Amino acid sequence: MEITWLGHSCFRIKGKEAIIITDPCPPETGYNLGKQQADIVTVSHPDPGHSAADAVQGSFRAIRGPGEYEIKDTYITGVSTYHDDAKGGKKGKNTVYIIEFEGVTLCHLGDLGHELSPEDSGELGNINVLFVPVGGHSTIGAKIAADLVRNLNPG
Repeated sequence: MEITWLGHSCFRIKGKEAIIITDPCPPETGYNLGKQQADIVTVSHPDPGHSAADAVQGSFRAIRGPGEYEIKDTYITGVSTYHDDAKGGKKGKNTVYIIEFEGVTLCHLGDLGHELSPEDSGELGNINVLFVPVGGHSTIGAKIAADLVRNLNPG
């Protein structure tokens, strides 16, 4: 498995059977994804910086919210969270994705804007690789991110 950061909250996860792109961003964010091909594209929320699926080439399946999905021997669970600390009252909802891919469990938090409750953390399960976008403006800040990593204990 090969994981490449493409910019902003966007990663390419390439395996033997599939390629996944998370939260594709447009050039207006200052990042150029290049000519990325994918089989699966996950979108955590509809903000243009995280939902530029048109920047990805090829015939792919776009996943845009909570639910359970099975595509090309990849199992994805979208868990509903919020983009702010006011239960979505300021910025709306966010989807965290748990991706079971080639024997590895990955978790992309999208633009998570709040601490996770113990119940939420438990719902995410055992994670091997955790993608934690941090910034404090539209996502969680460094302290909450560090606490979250300690609580989820990926590895």
